[in-house]
Amino acid sequence: MLQHAVQAFLIAAVLSPFSYYAGKAANQLRLPQITGYLVSGIICGPYALGILNQESVTDLTIIEGACLGIIGLAAGAELLLSELNRSKKQVGLQEQLAPAAAAAAAAA
Repeated sequence: MLQHAVQAFLIAAVLSPFSYYAGKAANQLRLPQITGYLVSGIICGPYALGILNQESVTDLTIIEGACLGIIGLAAGAELLLSELNRSKKQVGLQEQLAPAAAAAAAAA
């Protein structure tokens, strides 16, 4: 088990620069960097190239919390207060329509 965890951690350490540059590439495409991070995880994970197999991904759950924290910080850093102020009307409208949609779904 420990051997698998060390192997998975080393592979993840080697793949980290790939994720970094994938984030930069997403930024060049005017997408949030987090998009590049997610795409690189999908590509390197067990469902695409298989560089990290399912067992290795399971062994990396030790650092999952820290990674999710970093992703959350990266997502928060992408928010712009001016854009949030512009979208207040949309958010307010969604807040007003959500209870009505929930009631309609419950009645169906």
